[in-house]
Amino acid sequence: MAENKNQHYVPKVYLKGFINSKNIPEDFNQNALWEYDKVEQTIEIKRIEDVFAVEYFYSFFDENKQYNHTTEALLSKFENNFNKIKNRSELIRNGIINQKRIDWYNKSELDYLIWFIMIQYFRVPKFTSSIVMDSYGECKRINSAYGVAQKDEEVFNNIKKNAFPLMFDFENPQHKIMYQLISSRNIHVTIIPDQIENDFIITDSPILVTNPVSRNALIHQNTEITIPITKKIAISFYGYGYGKEKKTRVLTDKNEIKRINLSLSQEALRYCCSGNKKQLEEIKTKHLISALT
Repeated sequence: MAENKNQHYVPKVYLKGFINSKNIPEDFNQNALWEYDKVEQTIEIKRIEDVFAVEYFYSFFDENKQYNHTTEALLSKFENNFNKIKNRSELIRNGIINQKRIDWYNKSELDYLIWFIMIQYFRVPKFTSSIVMDSYGECKRINSAYGVAQKDEEVFNNIKKNAFPLMFDFENPQHKIMYQLISSRNIHVTIIPDQIENDFIITDSPILVTNPVSRNALIHQNTEITIPITKKIAISFYGYGYGKEKKTRVLTDKNEIKRINLSLSQEALRYCCSGNKKQLEEIKTKHLISALT
């Protein structure tokens, strides 16, 4: 299998919907985002290839000490269909703006979108690190109990080899239950008109979960799930209306957009990205003020 060193935990095909060509220097060829590092308190421009990516994040060593990229290949194949969701979302947005008939998501598109949300929720460092640390502690405990000496890198390699495939297994019975629960919720599409300069940001934990009560917060009734699809479109799943309630809204209130972006930034583990540098500077200022109070 071809070598794949730099592996994205937020797909490039998804990230491209947040590029704002007006705010990117020409030498980046309209293929970059501004990145705010919450830890270092820095804002810099980065190419898409280097955003939300870690070397060999999903890959593990096989018995021949060669990298196995099976998980990365599975996710890459799955990501390829995201453009269908993005294109349909743009059609819906145009229909709302121009007050024309809205061609809503069909069943296969909604099915894919729900699976995309679930997989994206599981695959980011904020979630995987908790799984790894839980599994790591259990491995160390068992090894200690049986007098087995195992280096830390071997433990982590075994976790990626055995735990990650289960997390991204579409036949996993728990995932199927979660899919059924999310698909029974009402849907709310929020769009920002072009004339509004503010955009939705994207973070290293792009699924915004309101009122989470556990690590598996996606399944709980009081949880509202929001995902920005592009810089101008966001979709929310809420309540239990069995998909009957489909709402749309045009968001022109800049303060409300800032509030949503601040919530997204607070959900982020470390990194927030936007095509609009000014937005990240405002979020950074909010974080600094919050840290001082």
